[in-house]
Amino acid sequence: MLKRKFYYYLQEWKKNKKTECLLVNGARQIGKTYIIEQFGKDNYESYIYLNFIKNPELKNIFVTGTGTDVGKTFVTNLIIKKLRDAGLSAGYYKAAASGISKVIAGKNVSYIYKDAVSPHLAAKIARRPIEISVIEKDFAAASEKFEYLAVEGSGGIICPLRWDDKKILLEDLIRILNLPVLIVADSGLGTINATVLTVEYLQRRNFPVRGIILNRWSGSAMEIDNAQMIFELSKIPIIAKVSNNAAELEMNLDDLKKIFA
Repeated sequence: MLKRKFYYYLQEWKKNKKTECLLVNGARQIGKTYIIEQFGKDNYESYIYLNFIKNPELKNIFVTGTGTDVGKTFVTNLIIKKLRDAGLSAGYYKAAASGISKVIAGKNVSYIYKDAVSPHLAAKIARRPIEISVIEKDFAAASEKFEYLAVEGSGGIICPLRWDDKKILLEDLIRILNLPVLIVADSGLGTINATVLTVEYLQRRNFPVRGIILNRWSGSAMEIDNAQMIFELSKIPIIAKVSNNAAELEMNLDDLKKIFA
């Protein structure tokens, strides 16, 4: 009811031709950001949305991949481990996970689905659709627990989270939570295309890309060339290379801390 009323007020505001900007204020975690984003998509070809509530003390990063099974979870765990081993407060959050029946202890996940399909389809099968307001609330709670929070995405960057009367993509989540992005990519054949396209997709939507981590690194001539070409074509630094079953993230701690914002 509250959301419909809010949307109605936005429509009334739009009818006033003399009004050029709108300031929306209200309690936290009631879905303001999602409604504003949806209203903008429904009514304008382009619009500017400014969020003044970003807390500079919060250090977060969104970890996406170039596709499914590139090792996002493995790399994210290594990131958290390195920070914790240095005595820092670091934690994990994920909006939706599919293909699992239960979450590992200590992991913060808002929606868990047993079917190993895209989150939007898993949610339809389970008849439990994803709500942005729930994600905002859970993310805020996780942010308050940890100084550094790694937020893992689902699949690759183009991933529908909900697709019914509401349409939510993974990129909507990144925008609403106001997060910079780290890309995890496989080191092998095909990664140049997948990684550079992921970078360009994010940059066209004005998301800050803080770096790329290459997973399953063996140091072959092809992988070395892949890393060089990815950097030359995207201008995004390769901040780490992770070998199979690595126990540690081999990178400077201060450099790791800098990718969080």
